[in-house]
Amino acid sequence: MKLPLLLTILLSWGSNVLAQSLAQCWPAGISQTTYPFCRLLDPYYALHWSINQQQITFAVYVSGVYKSIALGLTNGGVTGADIWVARSDDAQPW
Repeated sequence: MKLPLLLTILLSWGSNVLAQSLAQCWPAGISQTTYPFCRLLDPYYALHWSINQQQITFAVYVSGVYKSIALGLTNGGVTGADIWVARSDDAQPW
């Protein structure tokens, strides 16, 4: 299935947060059956997704090195983009 979407990932490092572990595809809590696709975007961030006829579902694994992440989907440009932002104040995987 070809998707006419641009996927943008923004990662923000915390100045005082150290990585607890490296990211991995399908860690405990993220099923490969539910999310058959995975991409390690860097050593500390794994993006998982599934696609069906009507929706795309995402799951992320973040090792703790990032305090915040953003995921954006667009057909081109920021206007009308769907953006998801998550933040953690803890240095644990999330």
